[in-house]
Amino acid sequence: MNITVSTHTTAIEAHIIRGRLEAEGVPAFVAFEHHVWAKWSLSVALGGVRVQVPPSCVEKAGQVLDYINTGKYQVELEEEVAFSVPAYCPSCSSVTTEPINWPWKLALLAIFLVTIPVPYSQHLMKCTACSHTWVESKQRGYPFYITVFPVLTLWAILFVIFVLWNHWCKFHCEQPIWV
Repeated sequence: MNITVSTHTTAIEAHIIRGRLEAEGVPAFVAFEHHVWAKWSLSVALGGVRVQVPPSCVEKAGQVLDYINTGKYQVELEEEVAFSVPAYCPSCSSVTTEPINWPWKLALLAIFLVTIPVPYSQHLMKCTACSHTWVESKQRGYPFYITVFPVLTLWAILFVIFVLWNHWCKFHCEQPIWV
């Protein structure tokens, strides 16, 4: 017989808590997940999705849930990230660097024009001291051909459609547009 330590309105929230409990060494189970997946609007009426643990682990699970609710895991993560080694410029060895990212409007325009998300090909960094730009070696970027291939494929498809339409128009239209 397992004991419920937390209830949630969605199964995703319950699985996040279950994962955190298991990472801390507490065996956890998600109950009534499939009822909520089948009819999510009745989640509250059904009692929600329950995260359950064995009776011997209730105290440890309570400590982990307290850490989650008070935000101590978030503080530990922020401290860990803050003390990570910063990127330094290979040209002037300055640590005042910043990533160069696509603006979201440009990425959205690329999605509409190409109709598929174009993957970000490289992780560029820029030094604010000397304005030197480089590809960060610690980050894995996509090869250049992965970015170019969808664009070339789209242009090839559009070209074939244009040629077929033009061919059809030669035989069925009075005045073809392109001869």
